[in-house]
Amino acid sequence: MTVISERLILASFASWAEDYEFLESIFKNRSDEKLKRNERDPPVSLFQSIEKENFERFKEKQRLLMDESSITQYSVIQTEHIRATIWKITEFKYNMRGYLTDLGWGEIFFDKVARMLSHNRALINADHKYGGSQAFGRRNNCIVKIDEMGLIEGTFYVCERNPRRKRQKVIQAFKRVLRNFDGPAEYLDRK
Repeated sequence: MTVISERLILASFASWAEDYEFLESIFKNRSDEKLKRNERDPPVSLFQSIEKENFERFKEKQRLLMDESSITQYSVIQTEHIRATIWKITEFKYNMRGYLTDLGWGEIFFDKVARMLSHNRALINADHKYGGSQAFGRRNNCIVKIDEMGLIEGTFYVCERNPRRKRQKVIQAFKRVLRNFDGPAEYLDRK
């Protein structure tokens, strides 16, 4: 049951980041044999039906997004424990949405956020709302927000006309953000 609930959490993170590639892998990689063994367990059956319903909704949302905006692909960067999608908002504004792919690593992640808060007060501020905490940072045209679930949202403003250099600047800016929390970041080129 822990595996199913962890998969649902990861699916909700991937859905928030609109990372349909990772979302599909979560559902495709599940072991149907293990699920069949646990079908008689009511909580497991409930999780299975929620997974199926959510996955169908996510697939419909993906189809609508791709149809409306003519997007065929989004960029992905990844570290050992964090994965992030990059979306173009305007010609000069890009958005990154990152999330933990290893929930067991969350405590280390939040320790790193706390250390950054204590050492870089000029760059990152803490805002305590609704019993949770959110960290904010601003550096080199990049604004970063981390919420109490460990979801990382970044906005990067770039003034570059050359599309190739612009793309490199965007990817490098967001890689730097992820490296602050978890080792080297790699760009996953899916061409």
